[in-house]
This record gives sequence, structure tokens and C-alpha cells, in this order.
Amino acid sequence: MTALALAITNNAISNDLKNSIKRLTFNTASADDEMGMEIFYDFAVTPAIRFIPSYQHIWHPIAASVSKHENGADVLLSRVTVAF
Repeated sequence: MTALALAITNNAISNDLKNSIKRLTFNTASADDEMGMEIFYDFAVTPAIRFIPSYQHIWHPIAASVSKHENGADVLLSRVTVAF
């Protein structure tokens, strides 16, 4: 079995948290709602072994936005599953 999938996410950050971040950082940092996208390809190397590479992009990741003022994050992942 082989599969290709795309997922879109939206993580709404509460206004209370957004206001707290502004207050705690003396208005030097703010948080926006996170949005993300993941694409992965799942294929069987053998009937018992599967390889699943994936790529994720996150817009406005809260930790990176507040600490480093970054607007995006990229994640490359590789998973292997073995059934026995």
C-alpha cells in the first residue's frame, strides 16, 4: 500500500494568552494564530516495513515568534515502522 496525504491545520491562540505575552514582554513580542501544512508519502518497502517521509511548515509558531521573532518553521521527518 502506498499513500500520499496533505493536511492543513489552524491553531487559534486565545486573546488572553496573546495579551499576556504582550504584557510579559513589554510589547516587544506578540503571538498570532498558528497555521500549518504537512505532506507525507507512506510506502511499503516490504510487507512488514514501511517508510514515511514527511515535510511540515508552520506559520507563526508561538514559541519561535515570541522568543526569536521568527515567522515560520520547517520540519523534515522520516519514520520507519516494522510489523513483526
